[in-house]
Amino acid sequence: MRALAVVIISALSLSLGACGFTPLYAERTGVSRDLSNFRVRTGEGRGAYLLRQQLIDRLGARSDANASDAEFELQVAIREATSGLGVRPDDVYTRYDLEMTARYVVRRVSDDVVVHRGMVTGSSSYDAPGGPYSDIVVETRARERAAALVADRIRLELSIQLANSRDN
Repeated sequence: MRALAVVIISALSLSLGACGFTPLYAERTGVSRDLSNFRVRTGEGRGAYLLRQQLIDRLGARSDANASDAEFELQVAIREATSGLGVRPDDVYTRYDLEMTARYVVRRVSDDVVVHRGMVTGSSSYDAPGGPYSDIVVETRARERAAALVADRIRLELSIQLANSRDN
């Protein structure tokens, strides 16, 4: 049974190579290298700061100190909304959903031409323990998780865009 599974997996692997499949982050696509050629600009606020840090980490992008020779600029504007989900009998919310929406624009630095636009959303739910300090902590953690989700989705969309632009 195990030998049959190995044969099937091997056959599927060979057929993927025959169809022209190339992994998105393969070295020969250059996507990973191109992702590091971004400088990241976000708005003000805690959520924007967290998203900027996540994008710099995930893209391997340049911080402001090293951004002068970047090929692309990623400008991101975010909107955050919190909504109550769980309600106790005394009309107090016990669970919240934090949604972070990011609209982004990619510009080529050399001629300031917009090469891509997009919008992604990430959300994170959290329980409200009821204490003032603990509520702040859990909301902050939810904001960090939402920023990480949004950064991952932006990275994926940029990777696909870069891979498609190389194919054309």
